[in-house]
Amino acid sequence: ETTTYHWKVEVFDGATRVYSSDPGNLNKTWTFTTKAYTPATKVLEYPMNDPNGTVVRETIGNYNGTAVNLDDPNEGGSAWIPGLIGNCLNLDGIDSYADLDNSTVFPIPAGKMFSISAYFKTTDTDGPIFAFRSSTNDNPILCVAVGFNGVDSIPNTLRFISRDTPGNLFRMTGAVVPDGDWNHVAVSRAIDGTVSMYLNGKFCGSLNDGLVAYEVDWRLLGADMRWINAAPGETQRFLKGSIDTVTIWDGALKQSQIDEMAGVLPYRLAPEPRDGTNGVTEDVTLTWSAPVDRYPGATYNVYLGMNPDLTNSLDGATGLPSPQFKPTEPLEFESQYFWKVETVVDGQVVYTSPTWSFITIKGTVGRFSVLPWTGDADSKIASNKTYTHAVKFNGRIADGAVFTTINGVNFEDDENFGGANWSLSAPARNPYEGFGVNVGGNSANLLHNFFYGDQDNNHPVLTLTGLTVGTQYVTTFYTVGFGGPVNPDGSGGRRVDITASDNPTMPWRVDENGAGSGNGQLIKYKYTATTDTMSFTFDAYTTGDSWHHYAFSNEVAVPFDLTPTPAPRTQIEGTDVVLSWVPDPFGAAQGVTWNLQLGTDASMATNLINVTGLTEASYPVTGLSLDTQFFWKVSAVRNGQVIVTGPVWTFITKPITVNPATALVEWKFDDTAGTVLTETLMGLHGTLTNEDPNNPNYPLWVEGLKNNALQLNGVDQFVDLPDTTPLTAPAGFAFSLSGYFKTSDPEGPVYVMRHPGILGVYVGYDGADSVPGRLRFISASFGALRRITGPKVDDGRWHHYAVTRSQFGIVELFVDGVSYGIVDDFNAEYINAWSAFGTDKQWLADGWLTTHPIAQLHLNGLIDETKIWQGVLQADQIAAMASLIPPLGDVNTDGAVNLADLAIVADSWLTAELPADINRSGRVDLEDFDVLSQDWGK
Repeated sequence: ETTTYHWKVEVFDGATRVYSSDPGNLNKTWTFTTKAYTPATKVLEYPMNDPNGTVVRETIGNYNGTAVNLDDPNEGGSAWIPGLIGNCLNLDGIDSYADLDNSTVFPIPAGKMFSISAYFKTTDTDGPIFAFRSSTNDNPILCVAVGFNGVDSIPNTLRFISRDTPGNLFRMTGAVVPDGDWNHVAVSRAIDGTVSMYLNGKFCGSLNDGLVAYEVDWRLLGADMRWINAAPGETQRFLKGSIDTVTIWDGALKQSQIDEMAGVLPYRLAPEPRDGTNGVTEDVTLTWSAPVDRYPGATYNVYLGMNPDLTNSLDGATGLPSPQFKPTEPLEFESQYFWKVETVVDGQVVYTSPTWSFITIKGTVGRFSVLPWTGDADSKIASNKTYTHAVKFNGRIADGAVFTTINGVNFEDDENFGGANWSLSAPARNPYEGFGVNVGGNSANLLHNFFYGDQDNNHPVLTLTGLTVGTQYVTTFYTVGFGGPVNPDGSGGRRVDITASDNPTMPWRVDENGAGSGNGQLIKYKYTATTDTMSFTFDAYTTGDSWHHYAFSNEVAVPFDLTPTPAPRTQIEGTDVVLSWVPDPFGAAQGVTWNLQLGTDASMATNLINVTGLTEASYPVTGLSLDTQFFWKVSAVRNGQVIVTGPVWTFITKPITVNPATALVEWKFDDTAGTVLTETLMGLHGTLTNEDPNNPNYPLWVEGLKNNALQLNGVDQFVDLPDTTPLTAPAGFAFSLSGYFKTSDPEGPVYVMRHPGILGVYVGYDGADSVPGRLRFISASFGALRRITGPKVDDGRWHHYAVTRSQFGIVELFVDGVSYGIVDDFNAEYINAWSAFGTDKQWLADGWLTTHPIAQLHLNGLIDETKIWQGVLQADQIAAMASLIPPLGDVNTDGAVNLADLAIVADSWLTAELPADINRSGRVDLEDFDVLSQDWGK
């Protein structure tokens, strides 16, 4: 069927015709004629559905082929495996191929239309899909291959080669074969000699071969016999991959036929860089494509990280309109990354890709990174690492002394900006107290003090010496993200450029809205030492916003860190546990085996379990003793050498029956007059010191939360307790502290046991630094100092605290029934002779009244029932005591949340008046009404 079309052209300027292909309006037209061809018909088809054997069945004319070298041990398994449609032929890329029957008359004489189609999948960069040749001459050839075309290679790219009997050569380069999944290729010659190539239904190139004949008798799938004979050892002569449903057609395929075949392919995304690529640049842009796109207008979510579990990915984006993503920060050198993409249509994820991976190039200079820091675990401070430097600024201990031990690592306290192998030049010394951030555990002690200083022409420079050339190190700066105002470019208002000496022209900018804004941040620089010295220059974008120097460390880089499960100090139920560990970055641990030790002492001198050669990063343990602390560690081995030894971790098995804690000492604070504070269980009565003699009616004993309470003036009053040596807690003794207090004072001790040890609960200031308004717990035994910082409590409301210490040295702070942190005191012994409510007697003995503000040394507020317990307070005991705290909505503290509280809030609307500003936001607003509604009727 043919159709002739007529057409002409006219050009107008406004309403005036200025040109016409038929100026005389004589109906002169141009014409063209279309011809509708019948669809191509199948002549030969190889479905590849054979279950076994070497016969490659042809289902139309029974012209069966033969699978060659399928039993070769290099093949690695059966040649017939599940394919796209039924089974498929799997080829090893070394010497296997399919030889189609050479007696078949192929429909490709001169002047005739024909088509060839096939499904294939491969990760091979080079190899023929089909190659039809003459057994007696280099001519003719009809071949479609990946990468290699007989002369050159364009890896992973579809290539078409044809040559007629006289030797006229035709070559065509098509599209990139996207990945190692199923694809569809079709080659079709039309009546005018145009040969078109299609990949996954999309046109990808054409040429005209002059309708030449292809007289071929070597007809191979997965190999080219003449290429093999010319270079027998070359793997590009064979295809490593799978082939399914090869069809040879009489006639040119219509687009609808090609679309139908491509439609069999399932939807997927193909990544670039390809899965497993090595040598990706650090500034790569990740892209992906759908070989068969079924979701026009879709958006994409992308996740990127250094662990195949991308639940908490390091980087990524959502709602991307185009299939590409530029990582937020340059990637680390010589590191393995994992990523995946979701396709989203109308708000629903319709496809999730596999997790792909790639490895970045080796770097010539160091690389900065910023990580969130919430506590000891993600601080990455570990005793198994080798530290060349570990320094804490302004610890207010003698210069060079150990400030504290964090995860087994000693940090040098510094006051003079220098040590044996480091120095810090600074234009001025401007020390400041630290302030509260959500960092838990011992590592939070690194944030307790800092100094800063910067001038436009004199920037602080930290210099490290004594490095070993060729060794890879990681320098870490421990700091905080302020979470402050945002600039138009999304950065925080406070910005500092840090320049490393091995890359002096490329400063790295840190801003206050980095990872963990408002919390702890770890600024890391990973580098390989090229000299024995490394320096860092700090240049504030605005001088007043200069860098806050809290602490830094420099360690020999390990290939990877290890994160254990159960987490350190976890208490587990029962006698069985699965120990597991995750390397970070994950890819750095490929090819390792693991050694595991488990024992009941930290030295690992005696091991209950000692296994080697584990291939999985987990190990089940059964039959453990109850109520026991266990210690364990793992080592990674590669090529017979231990490359990483983890720190010693602990976990504790709970006893079957847990006895509630019992009170040893109890100060009820129910006295009504006088200077004696009665203790009801051991007779450890206290004495009120500095009662105002000129004001006998001073309201010392007032209404409290439980009957009466003691009110202290925050100037000179405190309760002096007698010698509390009988309360000494020996090593391994489980005990608890609990008490009620109420204050608006941002600084002041609540209850402190002293000399020579410390067990104390403070508000704000704890003797070394201040976090105003927050509850602080501090303990020390023979110089080992530990702190936990809790929530704000200077709101003029009643609060309850509880501190528990288990027989295994696990110390936990609870405020109003909520846990605010855990530290390990390693079963320390506490010898305490001096105890007091409302002050720290050691401070008074040291003469701090003349060197410190009085407000720091005394509590202004109320104290009620306080107890010392034998044993660990259980959850129900803590909850019962905390339940007496009035709800926040009880504004007038009359024991009920009702209209009277609502009236107080309403009368103070949009002011900062207390107590109406329930959440202490600085304004009475809807958030305060929300608190009321939640507590209404309590």
